[in-house]
Amino acid sequence: MAFPIRIAPGPRFYGEQVRSQGPERRFVYIAIGQQAGDGASCWNRRMKIDIHDIAPALLEKGMKGKVLEGSVQGTGSDGTPACASVLLRSWRAV
Repeated sequence: MAFPIRIAPGPRFYGEQVRSQGPERRFVYIAIGQQAGDGASCWNRRMKIDIHDIAPALLEKGMKGKVLEGSVQGTGSDGTPACASVLLRSWRAV
């Protein structure tokens, strides 16, 4: 899944997908099943991906036009789709 987020000095994050909690926490939601528009799905979940803690060196690359890509484990320990706050495996600039 891909969506644009603009990164400004501070850092500040802008985009339709960006959500906030408190003065610093910024994150995006990834919808799953019914929340993603699949009415036939038995799942009604979303993953919460923090973006406020991306390493400053990567944010600099993002501000200079690079695409930042994150990787998550999409399956929970019980074998169902991951949901709630999900830790990223890694971030990289591509």
